[in-house]
Amino acid sequence: MNRVLPASIVLCMLAAAGNAQVVISEVFANPAGSSGQGDNRWEFIELYGKPGMSLNGYAILPVFGGSDTDGDGLPGPLPAGWDVGDEFPEIDEGWSLDGLTIGSNGFLVLYQNRGAPSNPSFIPGLLPAATTRADFAQTYIFTPGADVAGAIKNDGSATWVLVRKRPGHSLNGLGQSVYAPDYAWKKDIDPDTNFNSRIDFGFETPTILQPSPSILEPYQMVDDVAISNGSGKEYVRNNDQRVSDTPGYNPDAFSRVGYFFTNPNLGDRLNSSSVVVSTTSADEEFVYGDVPNNPALAFDATFSGGPTAPGQTAGSRFNDLSRAGFKITPGTFNDGGNFTQFRFATGDANFDGVVNCDDVTLAASYLGATLDDTQTKTNNQNTVDTADDVTYTGWKWEGRPFNSLLVTLNMVADGSAVTQADVDAIEALVSGGCAPACPADFNGDGFLDFTDFDDFVTAFEAGAASADFNGDGFLDFTDFDAFVASFEAGC
Repeated sequence: MNRVLPASIVLCMLAAAGNAQVVISEVFANPAGSSGQGDNRWEFIELYGKPGMSLNGYAILPVFGGSDTDGDGLPGPLPAGWDVGDEFPEIDEGWSLDGLTIGSNGFLVLYQNRGAPSNPSFIPGLLPAATTRADFAQTYIFTPGADVAGAIKNDGSATWVLVRKRPGHSLNGLGQSVYAPDYAWKKDIDPDTNFNSRIDFGFETPTILQPSPSILEPYQMVDDVAISNGSGKEYVRNNDQRVSDTPGYNPDAFSRVGYFFTNPNLGDRLNSSSVVVSTTSADEEFVYGDVPNNPALAFDATFSGGPTAPGQTAGSRFNDLSRAGFKITPGTFNDGGNFTQFRFATGDANFDGVVNCDDVTLAASYLGATLDDTQTKTNNQNTVDTADDVTYTGWKWEGRPFNSLLVTLNMVADGSAVTQADVDAIEALVSGGCAPACPADFNGDGFLDFTDFDDFVTAFEAGAASADFNGDGFLDFTDFDAFVASFEAGC
């Protein structure tokens, strides 16, 4: 719909507008060197999102998937060099983001500081002043009976999950997390009792090793990414967010340089059956590899013993972009070598880097939506047998749609539901507006009938900006006449 808004309204909208999304942008989990000079002083996690966005109720957790090197469907045997017990899945650590906001430059960094005060983290000294920062101990989600906040595990398949809503968790009136006795999104919890690469609901069959499955589902995933190693399990919502297999290779770090609403199918890879298939979104979004020198924080330009790097380009099968000159950049944009980190843009609901009518159409599909919407979902328990499928009420908006909804929801003001004003604010950013294929289809339901006439009359009588049908900036009977003429002409 080509809605031309009065200048005063447009200026008000733009003054309140902002890109509102948050994603995992960089993780340095396995620094070189001993724990004193490596893990304890260099580990960090970086989030990128809307400057000033409150993260009350959000948490980030690494979920490790154990190991099944003999392929018998059971955890183990313990791979050489691993710590005892690491062959079993577990939530390795858990950090609450309550009380934190995204920095004015769009970044938040959590960092390891176990060596303080005598050997404090090097990370704060690298962060721009505008970057929000906190250490792991400050944000640690307390787990009774577990050890204190520790270093990030270095071995095995790892899924990094940024969560919002989850069982046993709520916020009090001060925006602080309240944890019920059965709350399970925390350190040292086994998330996968039956080792089927699915997060537990609590109804799973108990085992000798895990006699009481934890209740972790349904949870609301805001962002996730998985790195495969050691024949373990991954726990992304969609395998498109799983970096292609890296057998025998355990990357030290990964950095996000892209963010796509859907898989752009930019390149090709060989799957486990040596069949050429498209790269996953995670392959195209993340640069990962070894970081052999902590002060330099530069990625090793070559893989030793692993497959080729991600970043394959259309038209050149298996011709990867080089990581030469690319480095970790905590607390700021990661540009260098052959890569330039993506930037979120106000009103860009589909994350393609431009604001156009596609964003308006997508935003309009969210009218009335809230972050807390639910829908009926199905857990297939990772089997092809539909007899064991379980239906449940889960969170409707997760991952890319969650962040896309955030873009729309906050265009005018931080409201609880998407309104037409949010959609109009995005359209106001599009030069010339967005005329529908059938202008008289006023309610945009794909049909031209008297509900469109009634809806126009209602908008006209209410003085709504959407009733400025001829787009001259004024609401008068010329708009009524223009609509009637369009309605009678049909589509």
